[in-house]
Amino acid sequence: MVYLTSNQIIYTMAQVNLLTNFSLEELKQTVREEIKSVLKTQSLQQQADIPQGYLTRKSVAELLSISLNTVDKYCSLGYLQAYEIGKRILFKESEIEKSLVPIKNFQNLKKGGKDGK
Repeated sequence: MVYLTSNQIIYTMAQVNLLTNFSLEELKQTVREEIKSVLKTQSLQQQADIPQGYLTRKSVAELLSISLNTVDKYCSLGYLQAYEIGKRILFKESEIEKSLVPIKNFQNLKKGGKDGK
């Protein structure tokens, strides 16, 4: 959920008042750009709040090329360990790397599944 401060709303409204001479499409485009700018700023602020050596769920999903649902499933199965701080869920980067298990016989896996049949 995105929250705008009263200053951001007043600033945006002031910009809208200045734009009354523009067409509807130009106004829509300006509002879109302002919203994107606010979202980008908030996203950067949230990323800056993450301690070094930790990853978000989204970062873990991107790192492992899996979906957020799969990250959650791996947590439930004990493959990944998540940590909660406030309302945020974080993962230790070092533990993500350690959770990767070496494959002993990759050729058998390619032929028929986990047990090679």
